[in-house]
Amino acid sequence: SEKVQMSDHAEITQTYNTRWDHNYAALQQFVAREGSARMSSGHREEFGGRTVSLGTWCSTQRQRRRDGFLPRGRAELLEQLPGWEWGPLRPGPIEQTARNEEVRRLRSEGMTLAVIGERFGITRQRVHQIAAAAERRAQKVSEGE
Repeated sequence: SEKVQMSDHAEITQTYNTRWDHNYAALQQFVAREGSARMSSGHREEFGGRTVSLGTWCSTQRQRRRDGFLPRGRAELLEQLPGWEWGPLRPGPIEQTARNEEVRRLRSEGMTLAVIGERFGITRQRVHQIAAAAERRAQKVSEGE
């Protein structure tokens, strides 16, 4: 059993049976100090004589829950922390549907990645990603029929 000073008068006594328990206790320390579980994805926390990549660990817990691998009891522990969120803390880029449809159409007509990219101010790689995503969706639809 380790006893860790959390903040002025808050203290937690925890037996660390697993790395998860240790990392969760590091998160509790962070929350006690900062008042919220929100942190950057690169945040590192000193705890129990070790450096915990806490931002990465939190992201992993979110991913494990999305994939159905996080045990319910652990999810409930995280949900009790102030500021804990399951969703992305910052939403991803807004899909530019009209542009992407035009990119897909032009690519299907044989226009090169470079010409399409120049027309829309995006890289050849991004043109390829948009076209490949459309192909994957079309394949899933045809397999489902």
